[in-house]
Amino acid sequence: MGLGRYHTPDLTTRLQRLQDALRVDPYNEHLHHLAADTLIALGKPEDARAFLARYHQRLAETVPTKA
Repeated sequence: MGLGRYHTPDLTTRLQRLQDALRVDPYNEHLHHLAADTLIALGKPEDARAFLARYHQRLAETVPTKA
């Protein structure tokens, strides 16, 4: 399926759909940025920053370290 289903004019529904998709694909960078953009549009820029910070932290924790 394409990403069009996430682009609904209702921002709350859009965020819910993006969160559902991220439960299926928790490392999808594009979905994380769409969700952050939606949080900003909802007037929650601090939540968006925290959301992306958690995503980047999760990525950093999954990168294998060299022995």
